[in-house]
Amino acid sequence: MTLNDTQLVLLSAAAQHKEHLVTPPATPKGRAAQNALASLIRRGLVEERLVSAQQPHWRTDEADQLIGLRITAAGLAALGLDPTEQSDHEATPDDQPAIPSQHQAAPRAGTKQDLLLQLVSREQGATINDMMAATGWLPHTTRAALTGLRRKGYHLTRTSSTAGSIYRVETVAEEVC
Repeated sequence: MTLNDTQLVLLSAAAQHKEHLVTPPATPKGRAAQNALASLIRRGLVEERLVSAQQPHWRTDEADQLIGLRITAAGLAALGLDPTEQSDHEATPDDQPAIPSQHQAAPRAGTKQDLLLQLVSREQGATINDMMAATGWLPHTTRAALTGLRRKGYHLTRTSSTAGSIYRVETVAEEVC
């Protein structure tokens, strides 16, 4: 796995933090640090966690709760560290739970991917033709975008009907239950 310098610095600092939390830079240069953090999340090297006001955080959620990032065992391994030796704090029961992956990977509002997610989130779902008409994409691009949603942690289902395959995404409440 190849990591750039920014990613290595962020992971190394998290590995040395007593709670294995990532401390995002106070003044990121452009979007480089934010992009590096997003890439680390996608790769499973860090995960989002609810944190207290005294802990480093990188964003707030819809309920204004602080969300921090914590290095995972895979992140420690990417640095060449033994996760079993480094995980003494990871086992404490009072740790906040990880945030479900849906919250990590929500598409930006107003994008075609956001539109696609809205279509498949409807109760009736959406067919490929519905999605193609809404986005202007070709069938293979539409299917690739659905694959992208799956990779971001969305659970898509496909059912057959007379109109063709209907795609739906499971709601967050259904996945938590």
